Amino acid sequence: MSCLKRSSLKHNAYVTLSGIRVYLGEYGTPDAQERYNRETAAWLARGRVLPVEDWTVFWITAHFLNAAAQLLELGAFLFE
Repeated sequence: MSCLKRSSLKHNAYVTLSGIRVYLGEYGTPDAQERYNRETAAWLARGRVLPVEDWTVFWITAHFLNAAAQLLELGAFLFE
């Protein structure tokens, strides 16, 4: 069973489900615990697999840019 973990990057909570890291919010908050409970319950209900999505170039790019913006907000620089 996966457990709630603390990221070294600005104290984010995450859980690894089926090899994919799912970020849950700020570590130690009730919101992160609630999201952990929701994500793991859904994962278990699906038979311990994550949903398969129809990824397009647009969605992959949008997710990358969103993640890059979040990292910059946290003070991590992608390129120096």
